[in-house]
Amino acid sequence: MKIKELFLRDINRHINPAVTVDSFSDETVKAEIQEYIFTDELIEKQYFFLDKVFNSESGKTGVWINGYYGSGKSHFIKFAHYCLSSAYTEAAFEHYTEAVKNYSIGLSDVTLSNLAAMQKQIAKSLSQTIIFNVEAVAMTNTSKKDRLTHIFLNQLNRHRGYNAVNIPLALYLEKHLDKLGKFKQFKDLIKAELNADWDKHALDLFSVKLRKVLDLAGQIDKDIDVENLRLKLTAEEHITIKDTLVPELVDYLADKPDNFRLIFMVDEISQYIGSDVELLLNLQTIVEAIEEPCRRRVWLVATAQQTLDHVVELISNSNTIVDADAVGKILGRFEVRISLDSHEASFITQRRVLDKKTSVVPELDYYYNVNKEEISNKFVFLNANYKNYASDKAFILAYPFVPYQFKLIADVFDAFANSGYVIKEVKD
Repeated sequence: MKIKELFLRDINRHINPAVTVDSFSDETVKAEIQEYIFTDELIEKQYFFLDKVFNSESGKTGVWINGYYGSGKSHFIKFAHYCLSSAYTEAAFEHYTEAVKNYSIGLSDVTLSNLAAMQKQIAKSLSQTIIFNVEAVAMTNTSKKDRLTHIFLNQLNRHRGYNAVNIPLALYLEKHLDKLGKFKQFKDLIKAELNADWDKHALDLFSVKLRKVLDLAGQIDKDIDVENLRLKLTAEEHITIKDTLVPELVDYLADKPDNFRLIFMVDEISQYIGSDVELLLNLQTIVEAIEEPCRRRVWLVATAQQTLDHVVELISNSNTIVDADAVGKILGRFEVRISLDSHEASFITQRRVLDKKTSVVPELDYYYNVNKEEISNKFVFLNANYKNYASDKAFILAYPFVPYQFKLIADVFDAFANSGYVIKEVKD
């Protein structure tokens, strides 16, 4: 048998070097669901997350997920998104269920019956997720104290099919027409009269043909005060959490069932915040403000490289003048905290790339046990960090590589990074 025939998955397939939360091609989705490697820890933590969002009756609605490069934060929230999305939930839970069948966790809430019940609960809730990398949608034309407010509102508007950049345009024109059931009619009229795709060219039309756009909107809805609407669209924005973001969320929830959840999944929030106290306080205020009016149906999930305590410590130790009590409140807003360890990154990589077909496992097991002494003597290292095969299971997992090679390649990239040949992110 040839080496390439040992593996469970085609070794010539494309493998994304990193999971990104804004990539949803059919090929990417299929790979990220089917190739998600569940360790015992991840089985527990994925269930813990879903259970908290849907079954906790008290507490805050913020979730903080931390872990360094290679720990799988983005893949964790993306798999959760697949579990929650009606388009992908069946495939995601099928893969999750297979993982639970094959792992022995002992005393745990993660049983096959509980997992099946969770899947039914999610299906009935009709829940939705809004997932994005905060740096990819970041804005610089608003003050830091409400910049995240704008980002969250823009992402809500994108989710609703409205403009994700111009908030007045989304709320005063598009939402109004949508409520009347005439938004599509408006876009069709724009196409017919101006030969333009509204979804792609709304901002250009807003900039150079606003009067014509509003005239066409007036044809759709005779009650529109075109001049007053023009003034509202061109006036300076006054967007706040209390008066804009929260009412928009409450309005969106109005026709949703009580068990509905809208879950914002924000990737790499700590990199965006850094040591900026205004951004941190903006995030804290959002989580605080949405809980009661939205009746715990809106959740904010943030991933970060650092623990929340470390982010707060970083800001407190900066040269910025901070209100310690105000900054400290953020710790209470994210009661649900999940820490993902990166020490299993090599194991997960091996499983994803080197998983073997069930049919070849006995043959590899036999080969190792027959040649165990020779193999043990062939790879002997003075450096304790470099490992030989520890068992037949380790041999089956790593073959045709030897465990020391995974550590060696990491050390090579460490040397590259230390010499400035590659940046740290490439190494990780």
